[in-house]
Amino acid sequence: MTSSAVSRPPATLVLAWRQLLRDWRAGELRLLMLAVALAVAALCAVAFLSDRLDQGLRRDAAQLLGGDAVVASDQPTPQPLVDLAAAQQLTAVRSATFPSMARA
Repeated sequence: MTSSAVSRPPATLVLAWRQLLRDWRAGELRLLMLAVALAVAALCAVAFLSDRLDQGLRRDAAQLLGGDAVVASDQPTPQPLVDLAAAQQLTAVRSATFPSMARA
């Protein structure tokens, strides 16, 4: 037997390249790439949402840990509520804001 009569199997790299091209033409790799991209996008969206919720909770928790409570109303604070706050030795502050209008 001569060396030309014996067929050698193709190298692994050549086989891998051929299979890659075949799968690309068949559309299987495009579907796989789309699925991976979608998975990465979903993971990033969930991580972003989780981070924003965590930041919001930390920001609000800092306000609650201070023990401050705010009562806001369009009307003056009723006197029984003011008396109850004074009886419990709470500090109360009254403030007023006025909306302003500008005309050009």
